[in-house]
Amino acid sequence: MVDRTVSDALKPVETIVGATFLWIGVSIIVAFMGAFLLARRVSDRVAALAAGSKQIAAGNLETRIAQDGRDELASLATSFNQMASSLDAARKKITQQTNEIMAWNQTLEKRVEEKTAELRQAQDLLLRSRSLSALGELGAGVAHEINNPLTGALGIVQLLLADLPGGHPALPLLQDLEREALRIRKIVQNMLRLAQRQSGTDSTAVELSRALDDAIELCGPSELSGAGIEVIRKYEPAPPVRASATQLEEAFIQLIQNARNAMMGHRGGKLTLEIKAIESKLVRVTVSDTGAGISAENLPRIFDPFFTTKASDRSGSGLGLSFVHRIIEDNGGTIQVESTPGAGTRFVLTFPADAGKAHRT
Repeated sequence: MVDRTVSDALKPVETIVGATFLWIGVSIIVAFMGAFLLARRVSDRVAALAAGSKQIAAGNLETRIAQDGRDELASLATSFNQMASSLDAARKKITQQTNEIMAWNQTLEKRVEEKTAELRQAQDLLLRSRSLSALGELGAGVAHEINNPLTGALGIVQLLLADLPGGHPALPLLQDLEREALRIRKIVQNMLRLAQRQSGTDSTAVELSRALDDAIELCGPSELSGAGIEVIRKYEPAPPVRASATQLEEAFIQLIQNARNAMMGHRGGKLTLEIKAIESKLVRVTVSDTGAGISAENLPRIFDPFFTTKASDRSGSGLGLSFVHRIIEDNGGTIQVESTPGAGTRFVLTFPADAGKAHRT
């Protein structure tokens, strides 16, 4: 028998009990911290999913969520990213299709505008041609009625001029009368020419470059150069056209003279002559200058007979461009004009390429 005190006998038990409570406390703390960290991680991932949903709802379909782990939240993030990718691809496709539709609409609108402009031009050409024909027929009748009395009056004046001595006081008046009578006769002759269609009389295969060069020669290159006008030729290879070379030269001369007159007030300028083939079916001639240009209100009327802007020049009858229009039309072509006041005028003549026969009968 060994005698011991109760405290000494229970000391090992007390030590075990203390250690047990200590480890229980440590375990509780560790468990609490683990639970806190796990909850915090889950909360952050759920918050990331919520933030991604808000971004998607706001239209930011490029948003992606980080895929951490292999749990249900990671699977949810994967599904979320796949959904965002699908929506983004769908939106891009819709945007592409919308842009294509808008481009088609713009192209269609442009084509409609172009066709509408072409239709208006065709209508203008038709109306202009009809008005010139009607006026030509009227002018022919008037010219025949004027010619006979005019010839008699002019003959009497010329006889008086031949009989009067050089210093007679009536001589200047008779000379003025003769000059005005000759001017009237010229206008009457021009009206008759405007009334007569001359297509098919001497149609041949005409090289437009040669016709333009001949027109420049007849207008006088030295006179053009002396007026400070530079002639620029831009001739591309082009097929001939079936037309009257004489008539075309006459039309080109009229256009060149108009350009020269327009540039005289500007102390010269540039006269550009261009020839261009269009798909081997059409030949386009452009006569442009850098002269005074034509105002917008006068531009639609420049082909009207007797219309002129030369108020101070009585020598102009206002029939020059009407003749040009008639000649171009009689030879199977069309003529259009573009002008900017102060910048110049551009005449565009378009002819069918020669097919081996006359285009009009």
